[in-house]
Amino acid sequence: MNSLDPVLVTAQAIKGPQLAPSQGSLIATQPQSIVGRDFIQNNDAPTANYTDIIKLTERLDRGSERPGLDGEFGNIDPRLPGWPVQRHVRWHSLGRLQRLHAPFHQLFHGLDVGNVIVDRGPGNAGTLGDATFGGTVYVQSDDPKHTMGLSVMASYGSFNTQVYGVRYDTGDVDQWGGTRAYLSLKTMSSDGYLSNANLERSNAFLKLIQPLNDSTEITAAAN
Repeated sequence: MNSLDPVLVTAQAIKGPQLAPSQGSLIATQPQSIVGRDFIQNNDAPTANYTDIIKLTERLDRGSERPGLDGEFGNIDPRLPGWPVQRHVRWHSLGRLQRLHAPFHQLFHGLDVGNVIVDRGPGNAGTLGDATFGGTVYVQSDDPKHTMGLSVMASYGSFNTQVYGVRYDTGDVDQWGGTRAYLSLKTMSSDGYLSNANLERSNAFLKLIQPLNDSTEITAAAN
């Protein structure tokens, strides 16, 4: 009997779900769409905020569209990442009317978004907000990487729109029990599509994760 040489078979992992505009959830109790980090990085502009990120999700009431970097939402309940966000009658992602009273969510840059979950149901007993009948949008920040690294980015577009950013990841710090964190600094400016619609915005975001054991960790973030 003759023995045959071993045969090695290799194949690439399927990338379809990661490239899809939105993904479903196997544990959701209501209609839900998830926009993941891979799709955000490969398809959305550096100027994007999470109102732009979720524009391709199914049946989302985005309200009236505005040109340039000024967008408007419909009757939804935005949360960062699970906390209700105080808003006025119509909520703008970068709206000029909100500049006199800019809440926290306007300073949350798209470069810091890990994923966005659009829950199109009315919510449950634990979902509190002023417009849950239109759905709930959960914005979750990106997690620190397990390896140390430094990344920089620069972007230039129409109407003198400029975005610059730098991010530093500590990686896992073994001396502190696997602590990992990242700090990102961004600045964005634009003359605007409309007259007198210029915009300038700078912000810093810090996130730290401290493992306590194999199944528990503490997360702290500042913006």
